[in-house]
Amino acid sequence: KAALAYLPNTFVARLLDTITYTQFTPHTITNRMDFLADLEKTKTRGWSLNQEEFTRGIVSVGAPIFSGDHGVAGAICVDIPTIRIENERFLKQVAQKVVHTAQEISDIGSYHHLE
Repeated sequence: KAALAYLPNTFVARLLDTITYTQFTPHTITNRMDFLADLEKTKTRGWSLNQEEFTRGIVSVGAPIFSGDHGVAGAICVDIPTIRIENERFLKQVAQKVVHTAQEISDIGSYHHLE
């Protein structure tokens, strides 16, 4: 989701046309509108969140990596067992570190994050 949120809307729309939404856990996003809303939230805050959507007991935080031409080149992600998440503050601290790391990787590719 971290990379997908920054791809062109036409590409995302075509990709979502090919997806079959399968529920893996009670938290799985199961429709296009909810998925698009989650991508928008991802882009707004600068990091993605997967709260047990695919695997129970696992939360994932991701951030986009940008190339020298400012296009999204990939993403990094950290998986955390839910038992290790003390509170929302902890999750936000992890997200800040993931975003910082993604920005450092992007800088290696000559991209400087736009504030």
